[in-house]
Amino acid sequence: MKKAAFGWLLSRASAVVLVAGLAVHFSANHFGRPNASEHGIVMMRLAHPGWMAFYAVFLLAIIYHAAYGLWGIALEYLKKGRVLSAVKSALVILSALLVIAGLWILSDTQMLLANPPAPCYKCHSAGSTAGTIPSGRALRIFQ
Repeated sequence: MKKAAFGWLLSRASAVVLVAGLAVHFSANHFGRPNASEHGIVMMRLAHPGWMAFYAVFLLAIIYHAAYGLWGIALEYLKKGRVLSAVKSALVILSALLVIAGLWILSDTQMLLANPPAPCYKCHSAGSTAGTIPSGRALRIFQ
Protein backbone atom coordinates (compact mmCIF):
# COMPACT_ATOMS: atom_id res chain seq x y z
CA MET A 1 0.00 0.00 0.00
CA LYS A 2 1.34 3.41 -0.92
CA LYS A 3 2.18 5.92 1.80
CA ALA A 4 -0.46 8.41 0.59
CA ALA A 5 -3.14 5.71 0.46
CA PHE A 6 -2.28 4.57 3.98
CA GLY A 7 -2.56 8.15 5.28
CA TRP A 8 -5.92 8.54 3.55
CA LEU A 9 -7.17 5.25 5.00
CA LEU A 10 -5.96 6.21 8.48
CA SER A 11 -7.75 9.54 8.13
CA ARG A 12 -11.00 7.74 7.35
CA ALA A 13 -10.49 5.36 10.26
CA SER A 14 -9.85 8.30 12.58
CA ALA A 15 -13.10 9.88 11.34
CA VAL A 16 -15.00 6.75 12.37
CA VAL A 17 -13.30 6.84 15.79
CA LEU A 18 -14.23 10.52 16.11
CA VAL A 19 -17.90 9.95 15.35
CA ALA A 20 -18.12 7.04 17.79
CA GLY A 21 -16.02 8.88 20.37
CA LEU A 22 -18.17 12.01 20.19
CA ALA A 23 -21.31 9.91 20.65
CA VAL A 24 -19.85 8.21 23.72
CA HIS A 25 -18.42 11.45 25.14
CA PHE A 26 -21.67 13.40 24.73
CA SER A 27 -23.84 10.60 26.07
CA ALA A 28 -21.60 10.14 29.12
CA ASN A 29 -20.94 13.81 29.91
CA HIS A 30 -23.82 15.84 28.53
CA PHE A 31 -26.86 13.67 27.90
CA GLY A 32 -26.41 11.15 30.71
CA ARG A 33 -27.55 11.47 34.25
CA PRO A 34 -27.92 14.91 35.82
CA ASN A 35 -24.65 16.55 36.86
CA ALA A 36 -22.65 14.02 34.81
CA SER A 37 -20.13 16.69 33.86
CA GLU A 38 -19.34 17.79 37.42
CA HIS A 39 -15.71 17.62 38.42
CA GLY A 40 -16.05 14.82 40.97
CA ILE A 41 -18.12 12.60 38.70
CA VAL A 42 -15.75 13.09 35.77
CA MET A 43 -12.76 12.31 38.00
CA MET A 44 -14.46 9.10 39.23
CA ARG A 45 -15.11 8.11 35.62
CA LEU A 46 -11.49 8.78 34.69
CA ALA A 47 -10.36 6.51 37.53
CA HIS A 48 -11.49 3.56 35.39
CA PRO A 49 -8.76 2.31 33.02
CA GLY A 50 -11.31 1.78 30.25
CA TRP A 51 -12.25 5.46 30.25
CA MET A 52 -8.59 6.46 30.29
CA ALA A 53 -7.94 4.23 27.26
CA PHE A 54 -11.02 5.64 25.52
CA TYR A 55 -9.86 9.24 26.00
CA ALA A 56 -6.29 8.40 24.96
CA VAL A 57 -7.52 6.84 21.68
CA PHE A 58 -9.98 9.71 21.21
CA LEU A 59 -7.18 12.24 21.71
CA LEU A 60 -4.90 10.51 19.20
CA ALA A 61 -7.70 10.29 16.63
CA ILE A 62 -8.54 13.99 17.01
CA ILE A 63 -4.94 15.12 16.63
CA TYR A 64 -4.19 12.85 13.66
CA HIS A 65 -7.40 13.77 11.85
CA ALA A 66 -6.83 17.50 12.33
CA ALA A 67 -3.17 17.37 11.29
CA TYR A 68 -3.95 15.26 8.21
CA GLY A 69 -6.73 17.66 7.21
CA LEU A 70 -4.48 20.70 7.62
CA TRP A 71 -1.79 18.94 5.61
CA GLY A 72 -4.30 18.33 2.82
CA ILE A 73 -5.17 22.03 2.78
CA ALA A 74 -1.47 22.92 2.69
CA LEU A 75 -0.88 20.56 -0.24
CA GLU A 76 -3.73 22.14 -2.14
CA TYR A 77 -2.80 25.79 -1.61
CA LEU A 78 0.97 25.90 -1.21
CA LYS A 79 3.58 25.37 -3.86
CA LYS A 80 6.18 22.70 -3.29
CA GLY A 81 9.29 24.02 -1.64
CA ARG A 82 10.47 25.44 1.63
CA VAL A 83 7.11 26.79 2.75
CA LEU A 84 5.41 23.42 2.33
CA SER A 85 8.31 21.73 4.10
CA ALA A 86 8.06 24.24 6.96
CA VAL A 87 4.30 23.66 7.26
CA LYS A 88 4.87 19.90 7.39
CA SER A 89 7.52 20.31 10.10
CA ALA A 90 5.25 22.65 12.07
CA LEU A 91 2.34 20.18 11.85
CA VAL A 92 4.51 17.29 13.01
CA ILE A 93 5.94 19.29 15.92
CA LEU A 94 2.57 20.71 16.95
CA SER A 95 0.92 17.28 16.74
CA ALA A 96 3.68 15.72 18.84
CA LEU A 97 3.38 18.47 21.45
CA LEU A 98 -0.39 18.07 21.60
CA VAL A 99 -0.11 14.29 22.02
CA ILE A 100 2.48 14.71 24.77
CA ALA A 101 0.41 17.38 26.55
CA GLY A 102 -2.83 15.43 26.25
CA LEU A 103 -1.38 12.14 27.48
CA TRP A 104 0.44 13.99 30.26
CA ILE A 105 -2.84 15.56 31.40
CA LEU A 106 -4.54 12.15 31.37
CA SER A 107 -1.68 10.56 33.33
CA ASP A 108 -1.65 13.52 35.72
CA THR A 109 -5.35 12.87 36.31
CA GLN A 110 -4.47 9.32 37.36
CA MET A 111 -1.82 10.66 39.74
CA LEU A 112 -4.32 13.08 41.28
CA LEU A 113 -6.81 10.27 41.75
CA ALA A 114 -4.21 8.15 43.53
CA ASN A 115 -2.90 11.05 45.67
CA PRO A 116 -5.64 13.65 46.12
CA PRO A 117 -4.49 17.05 47.37
CA ALA A 118 -5.28 18.15 50.90
CA PRO A 119 -8.51 20.17 51.14
CA CYS A 120 -8.29 23.93 51.33
CA TYR A 121 -9.52 24.74 54.82
CA LYS A 122 -10.07 28.39 53.91
CA CYS A 123 -12.47 27.30 51.18
CA HIS A 124 -14.12 24.43 53.04
CA SER A 125 -14.75 26.00 56.42
CA ALA A 126 -18.07 25.38 58.12
CA GLY A 127 -20.92 26.94 56.20
CA SER A 128 -18.72 28.22 53.39
CA THR A 129 -19.76 27.52 49.84
CA ALA A 130 -16.49 28.81 48.40
CA GLY A 131 -14.53 26.16 46.56
CA THR A 132 -17.60 24.14 45.65
CA ILE A 133 -18.87 23.50 42.16
CA PRO A 134 -22.08 25.50 41.63
CA SER A 135 -23.25 23.53 38.59
CA GLY A 136 -22.23 20.80 36.18
CA ARG A 137 -21.01 23.40 33.68
CA ALA A 138 -18.46 24.99 35.99
CA LEU A 139 -14.87 23.87 35.70
CA ARG A 140 -12.81 23.80 38.85
CA ILE A 141 -9.08 23.63 38.15
CA PHE A 142 -7.59 24.16 41.60
CA GLN A 143 -8.79 22.61 44.82
